Amino acid sequence: MLLYYWAINIGAFIKIGTSYAEKRIGFWLAFLVPLIIYLIMPIVLAIIRNKVIKLPPQGSVVADTFKVGQVLISRGGIVKAWKGGDDFWNSAKPSKIEGEGGLKNKRPGWINWDDDFVDEIKRTFQACKLFCFLPIFYMADGGLSTIATSMAGSMTTNGAPNDLLGNFNPLTIIIVAPLLNYV
Repeated sequence: MLLYYWAINIGAFIKIGTSYAEKRIGFWLAFLVPLIIYLIMPIVLAIIRNKVIKLPPQGSVVADTFKVGQVLISRGGIVKAWKGGDDFWNSAKPSKIEGEGGLKNKRPGWINWDDDFVDEIKRTFQACKLFCFLPIFYMADGGLSTIATSMAGSMTTNGAPNDLLGNFNPLTIIIVAPLLNYV
């Protein structure tokens, strides 16, 4: 995973080169550099295709997730959904539904999931609480980046592009991420 994240930031680091290309040569070169990289990617993927683990498609879990949600709401209600807790999530587990005799009136094969699938959905929802704050972060971060680029346009830059400062984030990640993981 670290290698993947590191490679993404290597690609993002190319923004620094395109910033200089745009300022000194023109926009055509700033757009040509990423195009060349995109054209190289199919060749790289063809080279590593034997090392990539390919699994056959197993269908979508979206329908089963909606069915679990339907069972959770029908058996627990909106109030229990808001409170959460183990009792709420356990109410959609097939073992509990079968133990309470809830499968007698249903057609066979209605439940395609197992107890572990419900636990995975529970963990997913617990992890997604973090994303509630991202819209606020992106509104503030996007505004700050725009302000910094505008301020740099009015400053003496001695030949450096205006948007150079915002491009140091990938460089920092390339250097610091391995240090944090291995040191």
